[in-house]
Amino acid sequence: MRRQTVSLSHRWHFALDKENIGIRDGWYNQGIPVYREVSLPHTYNIESGTETYRGTVWYEYHLDYDESFTGKRLCLRCNGIYRDADFWFNGENAGRHYGSGFTTFSMELPNNIRPGKTNVLTVRVQNHYTFDAIPQGGSFDWSDDGGIFREVALIVTDTDAVDYVQVFAEPKIEGTGALRHTADAEFSAVVHLYQAANPGLAVQYEISRITDNGKDTTRPVFKSEKYRFADGKPADGTADGKEYRLPAAVLQQVDLWHFDRPCLYRLSLFLAYPNGEVCDEYTVTFGFRKFEVKGTTFVLNGETVRLAGVEWMPGANPAYGNAEPKKYIHRMLTQLKTSNCVLTRFHWQQDEALYDWCDRNGMLVQEEIPSWGGQLPPGEVEMGISKSQADEMVRSHCNHPSIFSWGMGNELPGQAPETLAFMRELKAYFEKIDPARLVSYVSHSVWSFRGEPSIDAANAGDLLMLNEYYETWHTGDARAEIQRVINGIPGKPIVISETGLPEMIRAGGDKWRCGLIRRKMNIYRSFPELCGVINFSLNDFRTHSGEEGSGVFRRRVHGSTDIFGEPKPSYYVLQEECAPLRFVSVQSANGELTVEIRCAADIPSYSVEGYYLEYKGNGDNLIHTEKIPRLLPGNTARFEYPNKDISVVGVYRPNGFLVLEKEVAPR
Repeated sequence: MRRQTVSLSHRWHFALDKENIGIRDGWYNQGIPVYREVSLPHTYNIESGTETYRGTVWYEYHLDYDESFTGKRLCLRCNGIYRDADFWFNGENAGRHYGSGFTTFSMELPNNIRPGKTNVLTVRVQNHYTFDAIPQGGSFDWSDDGGIFREVALIVTDTDAVDYVQVFAEPKIEGTGALRHTADAEFSAVVHLYQAANPGLAVQYEISRITDNGKDTTRPVFKSEKYRFADGKPADGTADGKEYRLPAAVLQQVDLWHFDRPCLYRLSLFLAYPNGEVCDEYTVTFGFRKFEVKGTTFVLNGETVRLAGVEWMPGANPAYGNAEPKKYIHRMLTQLKTSNCVLTRFHWQQDEALYDWCDRNGMLVQEEIPSWGGQLPPGEVEMGISKSQADEMVRSHCNHPSIFSWGMGNELPGQAPETLAFMRELKAYFEKIDPARLVSYVSHSVWSFRGEPSIDAANAGDLLMLNEYYETWHTGDARAEIQRVINGIPGKPIVISETGLPEMIRAGGDKWRCGLIRRKMNIYRSFPELCGVINFSLNDFRTHSGEEGSGVFRRRVHGSTDIFGEPKPSYYVLQEECAPLRFVSVQSANGELTVEIRCAADIPSYSVEGYYLEYKGNGDNLIHTEKIPRLLPGNTARFEYPNKDISVVGVYRPNGFLVLEKEVAPR
């Protein structure tokens, strides 16, 4: 049979277990005695009376029997449960997932389905603080809302089926020069199966270009031969027969993925029995792009680039908490992109819907293991959890072109030799399971008041990710300190991975933040080794350690928008500072409008192509659209148009996102 995906979003029974009696009383077998109905995604930490509850809760789902389920493999795909979860199916233990609250994972159900009857899935969830998890204890600074806070689906397949596919899509681009939009590329993939391959099993695949601005219309570009697993070569380092490396294929002149032109492809893979019957069909979206480090520079698809952005902290809105629906996730990502963010990071693993959006709309992301803070260097327990999370990150997110780097942790005791050794071992593990991506560690301990750059754990990464808070948390000369780090760890590109203002420590609030953004960006632009800047943060965010508010409104005031996403004045400063095009002048005289723009040549710095101007009148009425010619960093362009009630000029990216707007002074 071909796989079925059954959404399990509605009609869940839910109950608190404050006395922790559910196991004793057999709720997994007898049913939850008193419950209310909820839909997923769900968290109880935004509900009245349980805003700060950290303990045990239960969920129960009644699955209607379908004849197609009998004799098949039933597997749950959970996009996020915070945090420790135990599973039962029809009263039989199905397994557990502990220590990781934000990763996507799968849970195979026992072969005990009851034909003609209702089948019961039961999940116990605990979100108490523990040091047997990452993040540890209360060492993190974001919301820790408990529950099944992301979607869950039931995957129904034959026992011969695909577990996941890891795509390697490498454009053939040599050297550094102009940005490439197309290139020949080598395609290969490793097919991971649920069980050892049936010797007679065959695999065939097709590749299609996704068209129409990322919608699902496709154009076939390649179809492989049929390959028998018995004749093939196992993936490197495997001997269990569950992994198979497809023969490589060279595709001619594919469209490359870029944050301004996010071109995507779809792989459709078919497994078939010897009689030709297809037993499974698996599809995945991917992109061809080449993001690499060369010396102290970033190179994207052949072009040296310097990138800018800001980090959004999900889970901030008290109406949703961590159980944000896709619609809200997309709204905040649109706001992130409209701030001219093309480079960002997330302190913890995010939902599939978030990365799908970044793939389709163009944003480069570092996804991180949420190791944060802590007074002691990480050790054996942390390594086991970190490697488990790395496995789940790669398994679920390895094909997203938006993810350019894996992060190993944030602000640990980076001067301890144990931390550097830990990060080097973890980096080697990431490179083994995903050799196609960069790996980094985010440090705050390279600065002079903390330690010595040359021994810091930041050295373990392919790039230096540095949190810099001079003028706010710290006193000192940021310019001198950055030069000291460059001298101490030469030859690597640097990303300022955090910089910003927590308003609790500086009078003047957002007005002061406006000046800080401008001052810091000017400092960073003076260092060619700085290839990226990620401001922190887009929004004020809910956190158990926040300094303002209480209950569901307890938050850290650190953003250029509030917890509801409403912009502050600094949002527009951020938008201007991160813009790849800047207005030189907008003048109206003698019935003629003259507009001059310049392509930024510092941070950010990348060529622009396909951008356009919109001239609007009162009421946002569109009067005229003007194409902007291809501009290299430092180039300018001038436009003239009869001024017939034009009140606003806007610059837009090729995929429609606003870059900047400028009001036209009254004539």
